[in-house]
Amino acid sequence: MNKTEQEQQYDYLMSKIIAPYLKDLDYKKKGNNFRFYDTNGEFGKIVNFQKSMWGNKYSISFTVNVGIYLAEFEYYHRKKNSGEKFTEPACAVRRRIGRLKNDRDTWYNINEETNIAQLQQTVEGDFVKYVLPYLNKIKTREDVINLLCIESSYYPIARIKTLYNNGKQQIALNLLGDEYRTATDVGKQLLDDLKQQLNDGKGI
Repeated sequence: MNKTEQEQQYDYLMSKIIAPYLKDLDYKKKGNNFRFYDTNGEFGKIVNFQKSMWGNKYSISFTVNVGIYLAEFEYYHRKKNSGEKFTEPACAVRRRIGRLKNDRDTWYNINEETNIAQLQQTVEGDFVKYVLPYLNKIKTREDVINLLCIESSYYPIARIKTLYNNGKQQIALNLLGDEYRTATDVGKQLLDDLKQQLNDGKGI
């Protein structure tokens, strides 16, 4: 089935406007994802183009998600290691382009009224100014650990375990205390169990 003009414009934006920046940095494109993975350090970076579920082939709304992946972190979170096939939801740190801009959630729209040239310029400008600098800060596994020290994660227990087992024990214990103060009763039980593991020297 032939794609609509809006779908073609969306594909062009990803493949011709954004892809060249990432190809030069050894990212591999698959579907709506651009993925970089360092086999030696077992860490990765991903750019994910996400379409809104409320759109259609004539009116496309999309945003850009960014993720920083660490195999060890994923194991602590869900007892698996996806390696170079990791996805954005498995990442230790996940951000949307709007947050990188220190703005509200940012969505871009392609419909019959869209000025395509202006849209391409806006998306490319935001990508170059906010996404690339954020990703390019991460060059080693240690950079991922340091990022986890200062940036929140959707998975706080996995964050605490990762930091604790990578020489950041005091930071991990401080984070555990912070989580405990706002946790539900069930959450507190999980944190109590984790604290006991750490006190026993098991780490995980």
